[in-house]
Amino acid sequence: MYRYASSWLPSFISWIVQHISTWEKLFEKIDELIELERTLRQSQELTWFRSIYDRYIDLLEQAAVVTSNDLQRLLDNALQSEQGEELAAQIRRLHPIAMIDEFQDTDPVQYELFSLLNDAGHNLIMIGDPKQAIYAFRGADIFTYLAAAEEATGGVWTLSTSYRSSPSVVRSLNTLFGQASSPFSVSKILYEPVECRPGGEDVLCRQ
Repeated sequence: MYRYASSWLPSFISWIVQHISTWEKLFEKIDELIELERTLRQSQELTWFRSIYDRYIDLLEQAAVVTSNDLQRLLDNALQSEQGEELAAQIRRLHPIAMIDEFQDTDPVQYELFSLLNDAGHNLIMIGDPKQAIYAFRGADIFTYLAAAEEATGGVWTLSTSYRSSPSVVRSLNTLFGQASSPFSVSKILYEPVECRPGGEDVLCRQ
């Protein structure tokens, strides 16, 4: 067996070496075909989704039903229309100041609406804490919040004092989250140590 293998193995290895570039090209083509198949499948899924969504919108319109998501969609369509700027100006006149709480739970569509309505003479105040973002399952996008914070032209303020927690809780949180440079996996979400409210006392609750 060994003698038989030693007779053909060197020539076989030599043949592989001579044709290795051909094999590399073949594998590259296979990778391209796999990627093409994946792209086509995603495109087909998007086409199916668009067809289903369009049918869903038709049924809503036939039933004269409007959902909360439709309110955003219809306003977005209106602001993007030829009369969009006139509509935006009217909304600004009615609401010269907009204060949006829990902004960390904003989704991209909502932020686009706020951006379309906002201008140099309009006051938009966004209040939020990215560490409290818990509604991703409903479409909230924490990166929308981070983008909004970077685009804010009027400045960003951070509350440095906790008026809701006892001193022991504040100290514990400062110690816990202060041990890591990026405790929340996203580098732009930082933990800023906070102070306890003046005169705050620890309170124990017993039953």
